[in-house]
Amino acid sequence: MPGVAERDVAVVAGNLYAATTGGIYVSADNGGSWTLLGLSGYSAGRGPRRVTVAPTDADRLYAAVMIPGGHQVWRSTDGGATWSAAGAAMGTDSLYGLAVGPADADQVYAASATGPFRSGDGAVTWADMGSSAYGVVATSAGIAFATSAGAFVSRDGGSSWTGLSLSGLDSSSYAFNAVAFADADANTMFAATADGAYVFTAVAPVLPTNVTPPSITGTPQVGELVVCDAGSWNDADSLAREWLLDGQPTSGTDSRSIAAGDVGHSLVCRVSATSGAGTVQATTAAVTPVAAPASGPSGDAPPGAGGSGAPPAAGPASPPSGSSRPGPAPATPPAAPAVAAPRRVIAPRVAGKAVVGRTLSCGKGTWTGTALTFRYAWTRNGKRIAGATATRYRLTSKDARGRIACLVTASNAAGSASATARPTARVPKPR
Repeated sequence: MPGVAERDVAVVAGNLYAATTGGIYVSADNGGSWTLLGLSGYSAGRGPRRVTVAPTDADRLYAAVMIPGGHQVWRSTDGGATWSAAGAAMGTDSLYGLAVGPADADQVYAASATGPFRSGDGAVTWADMGSSAYGVVATSAGIAFATSAGAFVSRDGGSSWTGLSLSGLDSSSYAFNAVAFADADANTMFAATADGAYVFTAVAPVLPTNVTPPSITGTPQVGELVVCDAGSWNDADSLAREWLLDGQPTSGTDSRSIAAGDVGHSLVCRVSATSGAGTVQATTAAVTPVAAPASGPSGDAPPGAGGSGAPPAAGPASPPSGSSRPGPAPATPPAAPAVAAPRRVIAPRVAGKAVVGRTLSCGKGTWTGTALTFRYAWTRNGKRIAGATATRYRLTSKDARGRIACLVTASNAAGSASATARPTARVPKPR
């Protein structure tokens, strides 16, 4: 390859491919001799920027070609003898990296100036997977995108992503120049950065585990509201609640109003906890709703029910003619039942491993009161962490040597109350 600058290389089936300013070359003898492939259509003297070959099809090549105004993906299905432009739907954004899925030659991933892209039809059409710019991409048993903003890996084709750390360090402070998976291992990766070369291991997704069982709070009586407390979980990315009446789905989300048709039936709430590894379910103990108590003043007896057999006492004599008789006093409407302010029964609890890079979850505990809403705030050494108001919190390097807890505030129309979970052990400093 005399007089050309190499930009990228790829190896598959014993062939070595090189993207250069003069085009794409292939060598079948470990670089002893080179053949220029038939790629054209790029700006003179600029050439293709990236080249990649499908692991499952040595004849399928993809290249990021520099054209006026940007870059474009080109494709070959005959080992590079002929090429055609693809990826027009992605526009001409700057393409910094290309990779092909390890099991499907039509699954192509591109790192570009406007974000990561994915194609499932051989680079003909593309789906935008995010808005952040990514500089490099690698595939093996998973997919990894990386840039100066950090590194992220997916094991489900890009549907969900996990941030990675380099040897326990905060990866967001490192500019990634290249990433690669270990052979057939989605958990071990290699990275070349401006600060050196690293090997790091991602934490593989695990199924959620239930720490505190879910429960139903409130009075299961017609007209009352019962609440499904999801309990606390480890390693859950999301929680969903579903109400079952005699084993069949019924209405309700976080809470459910007891109806007359519920009386005498078995009511439970089923919680589904989901992570990248799958979904685990847990069900509350069953409750049996009852009817509301009969209305009317207590102790009233029907007319003549004195028990002695005597006729009812005669009423007062009629008023003299011409006089007016006052009517009965209007009935006083019954007072609305008082709404009880929230009161903590079981304290909130922090679940999860307190290690930088891991995620903690906050179980809100158990509270009395109806129509409750909850707010969350995470604390570090007793001080609130700015912006940390979700039920989950991912530990960062700022949390090292701190004790993390969550503050839960329950509110309804009668007032509010707060309780704090026991803090974690001191978060170890990454090594």
